[in-house]
Amino acid sequence: MSICCDVLENLLGQTYWPQDEKPQLGKFVNQFKDTPSILSYAGNTIVNPKNLLTDLLLEFPNIRGQHTEGKGRKPTPEEAKFVLHITITVWNLQK
Repeated sequence: MSICCDVLENLLGQTYWPQDEKPQLGKFVNQFKDTPSILSYAGNTIVNPKNLLTDLLLEFPNIRGQHTEGKGRKPTPEEAKFVLHITITVWNLQK
């Protein structure tokens, strides 16, 4: 769970905000919502608005926070599977 979020933070941070020293997935997702035109990925001309893809990441930081803060819970199998598969999809669609 946490590894997938780290991968996405690094991938999106290096791609869109390389100067950002503290990549945060939630911040990135909100920036994509505010300015979807900055997104560039395979198939982005098919998806409207472009940020529909990144909106799928919206709950990732909350799920990760619940599991790594020490007072959380283990991810459900559904959460873990969803996070893994969406991470793979986003990774594969990057140009």
